Amino acid sequence: MIRRLAQAYEDAGSADKALRMWRMLTERAPSDVAAWDALGTVLADLGRAEESRSVFEEALRATGDRRFRALGRETRRDAVVDDLPLPNEAALVRFVSIFEGREGVYARQWASDQGATGYTPIREPFTVNVARNHLLGNHTVGIYPLRLDNTVNFGAIDLDLPKSFIERSAPGRPDWNQALSEMMAYAERIAKMARDRGLYVHLEDSGWKGLHCWVLTAAPLPAVVMRKLLDTLLGVSGPVPMGITTEVFPKQNALPLDKLGNLIKLPMGVHRRTGRRASWVDQYGMVVDDQLEYLIVINHVALV
Repeated sequence: MIRRLAQAYEDAGSADKALRMWRMLTERAPSDVAAWDALGTVLADLGRAEESRSVFEEALRATGDRRFRALGRETRRDAVVDDLPLPNEAALVRFVSIFEGREGVYARQWASDQGATGYTPIREPFTVNVARNHLLGNHTVGIYPLRLDNTVNFGAIDLDLPKSFIERSAPGRPDWNQALSEMMAYAERIAKMARDRGLYVHLEDSGWKGLHCWVLTAAPLPAVVMRKLLDTLLGVSGPVPMGITTEVFPKQNALPLDKLGNLIKLPMGVHRRTGRRASWVDQYGMVVDDQLEYLIVINHVALV
């Protein structure tokens, strides 16, 4: 009966009612592969890609049917969010000037059909055109912060959920939401400790499983100084919540000329695994309304 109602609602174009019926069926019969498939597909058709991916991951755990592994990957590939206005030339120039790193090279993020992600170095300068493609979601750019003279234009504290947690949870689940809430509270402590010392930290949802806490400089700063600054902020911000990992960028004080060091994904791009756009957030974790205007503002006033 529930299955027939769900199908009838779909045929009539009543997607919300169909979703309620399919969800009810999966709750009553967790091993019903067809019901899970229908539920995730309707969500994907409605453009709710993140919810669809979570349903397919839940379905994989409930049924063990490997088709849902492939469906979850397909949802990630197709879920690119295209919600950022066309960046003007001024915003692009500012973006490049703020996040310019190692000279003559940047990297592009990739995601495999198996859900793995990585970066490919591109031996070309980080230009306005590269920044434009990053902000439009055509490519996702990573930058090697350490410059040839061992200085940096920015630093960042990367807060993440560990791999072991990701393997047993999923976006939208209560434990996932609780972990992100604790992460946000910790990020705000870092930002407050910075404000108390006359510094600025800008918070960014990375588009997947964590937050980036950015510190931007008015002029290139020795990497060793930036690392000490970030380590100090971590030290005065109190204990790191359990289940959250921290990394500091740059990761090195100095490097030989033939080494690039570690990279970090730039803000405001689309994560190739999830299709979610990384976004500036306020102290409550709410996405800043005008992302491009925020970029312009921080270039003027939020400099160490």
